[in-house]
Amino acid sequence: MFTHFHKRLANNSSSESVLDTKDDHLVSGLYRGSITAVPGRETELYVWGCAGQNSNWVVLDWRSRRWRVIESISSSDAPGVRHAHTATYFSLRGESFIAILGGSANSPEDPNPPFPDVHIYNIKKRLWLPTPPSADSQAGVEQLTPRLFHSATLVDIDHEPHLAVVGGIFSDRTLVANVPVPTIVGRRALVLPELRFYNLRQRRWTQPVYVPGRYRHSAVLVPSSGRNLKLMIVGGRDITGGLSKETFVIDVYAAFQSLKYLSPMLNKPTPEDYGQGMYWSWLAGAIQPLGPYNGDCHLVPYGDSIVIFAALDRSAPLTHSQPISLGRRSSRSRDSRTESRTRPSEQPNPSYRSDSYGSHSGWSLSFSGGSVSFRELRKVRRAAQKAEIAALSIAELATQASVETSNRLLQPPAAPAFQMPAATPAPVPSIIPAKSSWLWCGVINSGWGTATGREEDLLLMVYQAERRICLVPVLLSGLGLHRSGSVNAADSTAITSLCGLLPPLWDGTAPAVSPKSYLSSTQPPFADFLIHSSTPDAPPLAVHRNILFSRSSYFNTLFSSGFNETRTGEARVDEGYAAAYAMCYWIYTGVLPNWLESPSAMWSGEASSTISIESKYAAHAGETLCELLIAANARMLPALATHVRRLLMECMDIPELAPFVWRAAELTDVSDTEDLVPLSQAASSNLLGRWVGEVIQSQMRPAEDRKEFMAAVSKWCCEGGPEVISAMEDAQDMLEAEVWASWMEKRVKFNEERQGGERCAGRKGVELPRIFEVPELLRLICSFIRTSDCARLARTCKSLFKIPTAFVWTHVDGGQNLLSLIGGTRTIKNPKSPGHRKIVIGLASSSQVDFSRFDIYASHVRILSVYGSGATSQYYEVDGWNHLISRALQRQRPLLPNLLSIILQSVCDGHGPDQVIWVKTFISPSLIKIQAIPSSFNSPPYITPLMADVMIDTIAQSCPRALKLSFFPSRATKYEENNLLGYLRRHPYYESLRTLPTLVELTCSTMILEKDSLLVISSMPCLLRLIILTSGTSVVLRPPKLPRQSFPALSQLHIRGLDPYEVISILSIPSIMSGLNLLELKFRVGFLDNEDEEEREEWIASELLSLLKLSPRLASLDLDLDPSRTNAQPYDIGHQDLMDIFSKLPLANVTMSGVHIGDWAYTGSLKTVWPNVTVLRMRDQFASPTVLSCFAQLPQLHHLMLNIFLEDFIECPKVPSLCPLHSLESSPGGSSVCEPDQLDYTSRQAGCLSL
Repeated sequence: MFTHFHKRLANNSSSESVLDTKDDHLVSGLYRGSITAVPGRETELYVWGCAGQNSNWVVLDWRSRRWRVIESISSSDAPGVRHAHTATYFSLRGESFIAILGGSANSPEDPNPPFPDVHIYNIKKRLWLPTPPSADSQAGVEQLTPRLFHSATLVDIDHEPHLAVVGGIFSDRTLVANVPVPTIVGRRALVLPELRFYNLRQRRWTQPVYVPGRYRHSAVLVPSSGRNLKLMIVGGRDITGGLSKETFVIDVYAAFQSLKYLSPMLNKPTPEDYGQGMYWSWLAGAIQPLGPYNGDCHLVPYGDSIVIFAALDRSAPLTHSQPISLGRRSSRSRDSRTESRTRPSEQPNPSYRSDSYGSHSGWSLSFSGGSVSFRELRKVRRAAQKAEIAALSIAELATQASVETSNRLLQPPAAPAFQMPAATPAPVPSIIPAKSSWLWCGVINSGWGTATGREEDLLLMVYQAERRICLVPVLLSGLGLHRSGSVNAADSTAITSLCGLLPPLWDGTAPAVSPKSYLSSTQPPFADFLIHSSTPDAPPLAVHRNILFSRSSYFNTLFSSGFNETRTGEARVDEGYAAAYAMCYWIYTGVLPNWLESPSAMWSGEASSTISIESKYAAHAGETLCELLIAANARMLPALATHVRRLLMECMDIPELAPFVWRAAELTDVSDTEDLVPLSQAASSNLLGRWVGEVIQSQMRPAEDRKEFMAAVSKWCCEGGPEVISAMEDAQDMLEAEVWASWMEKRVKFNEERQGGERCAGRKGVELPRIFEVPELLRLICSFIRTSDCARLARTCKSLFKIPTAFVWTHVDGGQNLLSLIGGTRTIKNPKSPGHRKIVIGLASSSQVDFSRFDIYASHVRILSVYGSGATSQYYEVDGWNHLISRALQRQRPLLPNLLSIILQSVCDGHGPDQVIWVKTFISPSLIKIQAIPSSFNSPPYITPLMADVMIDTIAQSCPRALKLSFFPSRATKYEENNLLGYLRRHPYYESLRTLPTLVELTCSTMILEKDSLLVISSMPCLLRLIILTSGTSVVLRPPKLPRQSFPALSQLHIRGLDPYEVISILSIPSIMSGLNLLELKFRVGFLDNEDEEEREEWIASELLSLLKLSPRLASLDLDLDPSRTNAQPYDIGHQDLMDIFSKLPLANVTMSGVHIGDWAYTGSLKTVWPNVTVLRMRDQFASPTVLSCFAQLPQLHHLMLNIFLEDFIECPKVPSLCPLHSLESSPGGSSVCEPDQLDYTSRQAGCLSL
């Protein structure tokens, strides 16, 4: 259906253009250039290879749909115009770059490429980085030959970004003696059978590694959850110059390691199977052979699959390959490969001709479970269908002329519309397929939302240049809605927008199949979501996520929120089948079906002997419209609600319909806020601004229509005559009590007005500004103003109360503000202790405590800071907890139903037991964060083990989604466990922790590291961060032998205020240390038994910091051995063994206090100790100008903080001109002194370090 639909749009001159063609001249000169997708919130496509390019890029902003030129800083390092090169996106140290390699600026027939260098462009700074000379980038390796038609893939090897460059063509003039022997093709160029790696950070090449020769091929990393990278090479031409139908896979890490053992055979002709089974292997498939392909093939990784777009060479016989094997091929497989590689009688020349993309097709390779065994090669059914449809769309759109076949205008579909500029009409069979200039496929952030719930989508584009310019993008998520059918022009009138994708109307018979049978990824219409109505025995409505996501704000939010409906693929609505069907019909098409629009017409042309299904539904159109009005209001479809109100006003001549209309009008008398998202704006970068503009201009009309409708309904139902009044009175049992009471009240008012009474005083007064009648705009305003302004706005009038109130009470900074809402609550101050307050609940109530005001605001509370936050925190005592607990038990629902976070922070940390009663009282299933923040990590708010048992058991039962948890059990607390009257211990707290599988952060005392509890937390699957504080007394830790897979996700460890021997015990647990990338140690070494300073320094270096070798991934270290700032002399840790350990860690951020590195600061060896450090803070490291120059030589250093001493500043030693230091800071309380007359000179010399 979509191919047919796209064809009609191409022939419709009034359709909306997908891309603005007035900028197409920017890429009209692109010839075999590169297109690179730069990821981000708004995907952009960077193009290089257009005519006239010097240092500027041509960029396509997918969301704004416009080409533009990005001006870069003019530089001689820009690569210049070229073709047949590669452009690869990568990121390094948080910045984005594009690397351009190879290519040629000469004629396509000249195979002498002059470009062997790698040019790197900084996207953010719009700057081309200096190109290192060949003597530096190729030092110690064989000379790199220029090349074109190669592949360059970004791979990460040992935490270093590399380009994996495979194959290509190069000239025999630059051939060197020791590279793998190439094959001459047509005496013009040579095919290079090699793999090289280029380190993007060090800007250096490696030696070549032999792989089978390829050019004009494609390379892609195989989706895998393992650590071994697999690079798959598909398509292209082999060393004979013929089309290749064999695919091979390179083990990237094994190939990289093989560089250490160069083969002595490199000076001789290399066997064809050299390296096979060691670092590369042939790939075979039992179902679909991969090739041979005409022209280029395009590979895109997407999820656990690889999508292939290519034109299959139909002239060559297709043979099924053998099953996949990474080992050596069998003799039978080797023979078949040898036959396919038989050299032809005439060697073909490398093809520089652009092949036609009219016959492109698509496949998808799926690697089951991300396994690296490659044992399964099959077409993923749904992805394959999408690819075939995309290819068919491209073929017909690229060859079809603009022929007008229908005068009827189609509404835009859920996939982007396509437009071809008008051309001279001609019969379709007589048109010769045009040649495509280029084709590109990649992953973009489309904003649609796919079946997996992500916003990433595949984009396929073809650029056509045959006297007319056309850019045709195809989103594969939209093509997944394909429906089979005729594509003849005569059948075009039978398709009205997307209505053909909906299931047919239910005929009233109970379905005999299960609901899941309506979903199919192989049969049209490829539905992937079910909507169940309230009608008994009615079948579910099989619909499509993509259309609902892109056309309805309600379903957009539903699918993006992670609710159960997204996971199960099913949703239930309260409306009946007819109303649910009509709502989906409106979302798909923007109109209502004929049996609702014109129900009388369905009967006028109906024969007396037959009654169609539509006629049966038309007989109850009035009741369906009433139910549809309620559905439109609930699903945020104001345009539909306005349209239904207009239809209902035409039905106000049927007295029996009055109760239904009154009920619908009463239940929908609220403001409308959202509408269908127009397809032309679904991917706009300025969607919010455009939406606000539309709201201001046109969203007021539904409010006026609603008022007009309510006035008409009130007049009809209250003054419509005896029949209407009788129908309303008879419907008392059917209507809700509130709806019936509102009708009675309105009828009384109408009677009073009829008798000359005044209108209700509430209608008088100053009219509000119309902008405040749009709740979404009011909500947007409240999100930008202060909380106090929201409070004043909420007190303005009743109609403006609800939305600002939600912002005021989202974060309650001080629980006394919440408790004061309870009737009879009083605050008592102690005159003898001004800082002591006591809040008594129900003190002034003579009867039952009133919670009415509390309930009004309770649902808005998201964050509760019990004692306030920061310096404003203040402790208070609470009396009357029984009233709160009784209220929660009585209502059987949480007091704060939407509470997300409860935080206890006070100046005094002796109130640990209060945490238990606050959590027990205000526990809610929505709670995800429970924290007790100590004012000092030496004395956290302790609770007894029994209190911990009670609190954690309560959390485990009521908060299954808890993410962060803080509690500090201790046996040293002065509180007695029998103070918790009424609570019984059910499980130890560590047993209850097992039922919190989503916990990502745990803050606790050292008691959690005892044997039983340590076994529990080591098995928590999502625990990322562990913070350990002292338990008040020394704990002898004897950690048990943990399983091998303990702490599977732990990456951050914080140890604060512990005894030094406790710290050693924790750091000695390999399962804790092995996966860390961040480690914080803050404790006093003065607690050691030995008093000698040299012994303490030896203990720090040999016992403490030597354990860092257990964390090979450590990237951030925070060491503070003097947290109280009382030690006058910092410890010297500049030991040789410790520096060797530092040099082997990938440290990028280092912070140290209470220590210094001694004589190491005066040497030039720091760049080998900390080669990757970007931020270095050493509070107690003395730094003279000489020391500063040594630290400034760290190759990656951006920020440096030392104890700088600037007195008698002499001339600073010369440092490298490319030192990356950005900022220099002196530690607080340091000895940075400078005479006023030397200030200018000193600042200039210090500034030299950060140039």
